[in-house]
Amino acid sequence: MRLEEVRAVYYRRPRLPAVTEELCEPHRTWANDQALAGLLGTLYALPVTWVNRPDVDGIAWPDDWGSQKALL
Repeated sequence: MRLEEVRAVYYRRPRLPAVTEELCEPHRTWANDQALAGLLGTLYALPVTWVNRPDVDGIAWPDDWGSQKALL
């Protein structure tokens, strides 16, 4: 798909890119961070409708949501 054809984005916690295990820390973390920044930068630059923006998705779904749900 060409980026010009994208009309909407549904961002649901994609996996980080697989960086080779041969890359030592802190370089592996840096490479992961840069790949994620590149992905998000590209997506945010698109004139699209967002189903759920990454910057607010984390607020809506805290990491401990499962444990909070169990308490209900």
